[in-house]
Amino acid sequence: MLVKFMARGAGGGAGPVDYLLGKDRQREGASVLRGDPEQVRELIDSAGFSQNYTSAVLSFEESEISEELRQKCMDEFEQVLMPGLERDQYSTLWVEHSDKGRVELNVVIPNIELQSGKRLQPYYDRADRARVDAWKTAINAEHDLADPSDPTRKRALSTASDLPRDRKELAEALTRGLLAQAEEGRIKSREDVLEALQGVGLEIARETKSSISIKPPDGGQNIRLKGAIYERDFRLSEELRTDIERAGQDYAQQRRERATGARERLTGMLERRAEENRKRYKRPQQTHAKELGRELDVISNSDINHDRARLGGDLLAGERDSEPLRGTGEVAENERDEVRRPEAALRRDRSESVSLRGTGRIQDIKGAVNEPDRETASADVARSRGRKGSHARDLRGFADRVRTNTERERPASRASRALERAISASRGAVEHIKKALDRARAAVRKRSRGMDLGR
Repeated sequence: MLVKFMARGAGGGAGPVDYLLGKDRQREGASVLRGDPEQVRELIDSAGFSQNYTSAVLSFEESEISEELRQKCMDEFEQVLMPGLERDQYSTLWVEHSDKGRVELNVVIPNIELQSGKRLQPYYDRADRARVDAWKTAINAEHDLADPSDPTRKRALSTASDLPRDRKELAEALTRGLLAQAEEGRIKSREDVLEALQGVGLEIARETKSSISIKPPDGGQNIRLKGAIYERDFRLSEELRTDIERAGQDYAQQRRERATGARERLTGMLERRAEENRKRYKRPQQTHAKELGRELDVISNSDINHDRARLGGDLLAGERDSEPLRGTGEVAENERDEVRRPEAALRRDRSESVSLRGTGRIQDIKGAVNEPDRETASADVARSRGRKGSHARDLRGFADRVRTNTERERPASRASRALERAISASRGAVEHIKKALDRARAAVRKRSRGMDLGR
């Protein structure tokens, strides 16, 4: 199995989706394995970046692979490209092509992180190639798949997947001609290859350790020829064939060690990249948990203040009823004790509220892996309110006890005030009687004087 990343990625979503499934979604030999084609197309259309999507193919030489291996490859490839992200943070479309006589698993990934809307770059060759290569090596070794790194499978020509058709046909024709000359014994080294290319009128543009680049006859971009026959140390001989076969046997025997080593390298690289992704794409439930914590804080403080105000009102009412006793006697001392106890209860309640926010359900919500359940969060708030209600009942109980203490002395105080009111009323009646008697005496005296004048 080999992994190829396509150079395309700009433009809308219709291009990659139509290529994989056909414009009418009826491409022969194509089947959707995972994802929603229309959703992926819309996500790519809405991305608005210079590169809106990433596409790749897992190409197997085998014509059939098990369903278990198919699912494993898709799952692990997503994790290798986007470690540290959950499944709801990205979208993928997997399409299998079987029209070439081998299994091809194609994937398209919109370059957008779904929770934040930020740009997502699943693959950057310079940074990510080593990680993808380690995974490919592990999968091929663990499942004994055809491995392009096997010395016995080294191809005579390797061309870029996005090479134009006419350039690709030219490269294939040149390679067939060179191989034919090699079979005849006329080409045995790279120097012979360079001479043969120049002999047909081609200009050598560049040489590297593993390739030769030529200038095409009609101009344009250089054509890179890469493969066994174009390598710097190419030597065609019987000894070379023997060496290749021996290297192939050694490669097969080291399959288990190769798989173990690749997995170890991969683990370290995944951990580093996962940490970067988690920092860049923070999940929304972290913010939601903070908001819920603030909500519980508001509920806690408001309930406490409400109970404090209610208790204060009850105490004031009790104090008004026992006004003559304020500041003196046992009842006044009891009132101060009972007031101090509710204040202590309020302080304990506030500390319990802080404890609830710091180490209780909120901490559980912050540590949750899945998306936060708002119904569960609402239930937590309801339970918190129930606890605050319990504290409120305790505070009201203190007020009731204060009233009970003051009411013990109230009969005496009420009797005293009644006696005072009765005495005051008696004094008023006496004054009224005295005034009535004075008026009667004056009337009698007046009548007496009138009778004396008549005589």
